[in-house]
Amino acid sequence: LPWMAGRGSRSSFLAPSCPRNRSRRYAVASAFEDDEKPVKVEEERREKEWPDLLPMYLKKKVKQEEDNELHASLRKVAAGRRAILAEEAEEVAAEEVEEARSEIDAYRRTEVTDTA
Repeated sequence: LPWMAGRGSRSSFLAPSCPRNRSRRYAVASAFEDDEKPVKVEEERREKEWPDLLPMYLKKKVKQEEDNELHASLRKVAAGRRAILAEEAEEVAAEEVEEARSEIDAYRRTEVTDTA
């Protein structure tokens, strides 16, 4: 019996009457089904040669370079923004330190005058 031949064998694959395969029917590809599709001529099937590939390659490289330049400029802008924010944060921190020092000095002065 063809369905007893095994799982991977061709006879079990093509046996639609097999009890295991009754629920799923396998379609066998026909060589005559796609008569409407145009047959590719030899020139269309042939791989492209370097005169055709070179402009495509160069265009791809130019596009990659443009993308790299764009990303580099975006990274530069982002770094500039981070630098500005860091400078502002440094100024704020310096002001806070100065205020804290003045408070400590004022506290020390009051402490010295209290003990005297």
